Amino acid sequence: MNKHFFYFLALFVLVFSACKEEQSEFNLDDVEQTATVRGNVKYNAGADASSSDYRIEVYKAAEGRKVFLDVALKDYLVGSGTGDIKTYEAVIDADGNFEIQFPSVVNGVGVTLRLEEFVAPFQVFDKMEEGSPVFKSQLKRYTTPVTYLTSLGKLKPNETINEEDVKYKIDDFDLEGYDKSVNLTGTVFMAYESAYRTGEYRAAANQNVEIKVDYSASGLSEPVIFGATTDANGNIKTGMPVKSYKDGFIIQSLKILGSANDEFTHYNAEASVKLKGAYATKSAEGVTAYTTFSDLIEGVDVNFGKQYLPFTPNYNYSGLPSQNKPETWADNLAGWLVDKNTNLAKYTESVTITGSSKLPVESAYAVGTYGGGVHTIELTIQYAFPINTQTVLAATDANGNFSVSIPVEKTTSAYTLTLSNPYEKTTYEHYKTASEKIELTGNYSLRAKIEPDNKKWYQLGDNYYQFNPSASVETYSTDLAGWLKIKGYDKTALVSGKIYEAVESGYLTGTYAPAAGRRIGIAIPYGGSIGNQTLFVPVGTDGTYSVTIPIQNDGDEFTLTTANISPNYKTKDYRHYNAGGKNDTRILAGTYSLNTNIKSADAKWNELGDIYYRFTPDVLPTTFEQNLAGWVKKAGFNGSANVEGALKFATESGFRQGIYSNAAYQKVSITHESTIYVGATKADGTFSIPVLLKFNGMESNISSWGFPTLNVKNYEHYAIPGTDNKEILEGSYSGYLTDKPASASWNQLGTRYCKFYPTGSPVNWSDNLPGWLKVAGATKTVSIKGNVKKAYQKKDGGTWKASWTNDANRMATVTLNGIPYDVVSNSSGAFSFSLPVTTLPASYTVTVTPVNDVNNVSFIHHEDPSKDAQTTIYGKFTSAGNISNKTVSASGTNNDEFDITKASSPESSAKMTFNPISIPDGWSSYTWNTNNDD
Repeated sequence: MNKHFFYFLALFVLVFSACKEEQSEFNLDDVEQTATVRGNVKYNAGADASSSDYRIEVYKAAEGRKVFLDVALKDYLVGSGTGDIKTYEAVIDADGNFEIQFPSVVNGVGVTLRLEEFVAPFQVFDKMEEGSPVFKSQLKRYTTPVTYLTSLGKLKPNETINEEDVKYKIDDFDLEGYDKSVNLTGTVFMAYESAYRTGEYRAAANQNVEIKVDYSASGLSEPVIFGATTDANGNIKTGMPVKSYKDGFIIQSLKILGSANDEFTHYNAEASVKLKGAYATKSAEGVTAYTTFSDLIEGVDVNFGKQYLPFTPNYNYSGLPSQNKPETWADNLAGWLVDKNTNLAKYTESVTITGSSKLPVESAYAVGTYGGGVHTIELTIQYAFPINTQTVLAATDANGNFSVSIPVEKTTSAYTLTLSNPYEKTTYEHYKTASEKIELTGNYSLRAKIEPDNKKWYQLGDNYYQFNPSASVETYSTDLAGWLKIKGYDKTALVSGKIYEAVESGYLTGTYAPAAGRRIGIAIPYGGSIGNQTLFVPVGTDGTYSVTIPIQNDGDEFTLTTANISPNYKTKDYRHYNAGGKNDTRILAGTYSLNTNIKSADAKWNELGDIYYRFTPDVLPTTFEQNLAGWVKKAGFNGSANVEGALKFATESGFRQGIYSNAAYQKVSITHESTIYVGATKADGTFSIPVLLKFNGMESNISSWGFPTLNVKNYEHYAIPGTDNKEILEGSYSGYLTDKPASASWNQLGTRYCKFYPTGSPVNWSDNLPGWLKVAGATKTVSIKGNVKKAYQKKDGGTWKASWTNDANRMATVTLNGIPYDVVSNSSGAFSFSLPVTTLPASYTVTVTPVNDVNNVSFIHHEDPSKDAQTTIYGKFTSAGNISNKTVSASGTNNDEFDITKASSPESSAKMTFNPISIPDGWSSYTWNTNNDD
């Protein structure tokens, strides 16, 4: 044996009975309470050859060795008689401690403790040479003391057994005949992570390594485990006993002794965590499985090469697969590729694969950029046989760039590389509006790939991806401006303009507001294989937008018109005013569509000017109007003027009392320069509607103006003389006269008077009320006065005689110069009205026609004029027709009054005679003279 420190370990094989739950119908997972066995285990390594105190016996912690606890299943199933056991295990730590918890029940569970057997060198004092001790190694087999092969007893829930000083039993062990030796060399590497998705191997510095050796060629039936300690560079150089240089030995596997580890640093995208686990070969044999060393030469070292030991998180020491790996854990990191295929160990050179994986993100509403932060890429390398295709994972930096080193046979070798679409991130933050974000789920697909000219096989270029939501989202688009990438188009141009959308500020009052919070598309006609590219951009709070587009050369220009602006966009929040004078609004859904583009003649190709959008409701209200004056925009019209006027509606203030009221909040339509402008009157019936002019101060003309025939259902008509009884009528208004002063400017439209036309024949309806007469240009008025009297019998000096009295509430028609006016007498029998005139007339030809009674009325009659006895008779009052075509001259101070009662003829009052149903006695005694007035 050489004097290097090494030790020998015998193969330990653990065999235990499986729990046959199909027989017991019992599941240990259902047992909630536990008991605990803990302890400290040491073994006697012999004398301390490295110390000057020459201790004869040195006890060391059995670090890395396993402890087994056999639990009797019969104690869980009382009376079952089963002999099955369940084995739990733990690994002894650096201080020799272990702890095992197991399920327990109220009657207790019997347990047995076992230790992992091993063979190791035992140092003994040999002799003194030149005043110093000389030690030699003897092989010893370390086994479980007999006392621990017996039951520790039964442990009940929450009970703990502490075995503070467990010492291995020592038996002699000898490799008789293995008196030759050869040095075994090699290097051991351990996996680690240096960053997220970045795996590497580092030298396993100062680690205890177990080497399982097969001596079957020399006649030894059991494998022997040799131990050695690596230096700071992970190198091993240890003497290996051999029986025959020709037969040599076979290395079955190589692993780190005490490979349990809870200090492995694992990185996720945001931070790092510490993992518990183990370093072990990928399989029982590992990369160097069954490497045969034979026909050895004495004094010549043998080398097992490089051994790469991967890390297994949460390693299960029973040999079952690893449990509860972190979600972000991956075994196939690029830096760990060397341990995936035994043939790659021969690929001693490397090449670095570069490129970028750019994920789309939204930095604000309708603002697209690339980033996505650190994320995983999956790279497939098509090696040649026998390595075949290998897939590895790596990570990008915060900008999406990646650099992946892979082993190659030679630096001149070339392989086919495939970069998979990103799959790790399946959620995406989308701005529905400027202030509302939602999370979408979906996947990524390649949008554009830009590779360098004359690229090398390992240069994957810039890979730009788009996100595809799992479900359709109305506000989501893959064509945000910042996401367009075209190879060779490395320069940029700025396209800008303003977007306005039609809104209502009041009833039939339109204006434009900046289309803040909207998103518009601009189609750039690249042509050729690129075609048209529609880029979506957000509109700012002031209506401005700008989009940087890629161009090939400085000075490149495109032809952009309103045809390049798209698309129409939907809205559900348009506020429409149903009526004026009150807060009567409703919210409409509909579509905004392109209407007008206004830009200066010297605007550059990329200056799109002011673009105006018009709104169309999904369901058109009858009160909605598209041609509101404030929405009219015309290129080249830089001036404006307000067209003003007033609108009056005929109404009644009493029975046969016609007036004109202010037509408040009525639609007015103006045609100017072949363009229709729509507005509304104010509360006082006036309107002021802006129209466009080419220049301020220009005179123009209004070809027409008016309002649509207005149907109403609430006209108040006074139906009965002498009462306030009203009849609610349906009908329509239409204009009959516009009064515009001769001196009015072109934009002063004057006042339009509109009459009401009822449906059907209302009671006592008349269109000829004097108050409804309007004369264009009239500057003066005349007053017409008169009386209506009716017959009655009057006592005079003790005798009843025929006479006249005031006829109150009598409807009459007063015809002046052939024009009829319908009036009613007041309680005194008088009537009066005014008429507008342009000049004061000297006289009128007058006819007054009172309306005859329709129904019989009562009359007080005295049959004997000399007596007061009276009777009531019935009949009708009818017009005497006594004022017919009479000339009435002006009687007022200013020649503006015509009082029929002051006419030159004696019949100054219109008379109503009484016609009895039958002539009573004494009726002939009364003679009513229509020429007489009382």
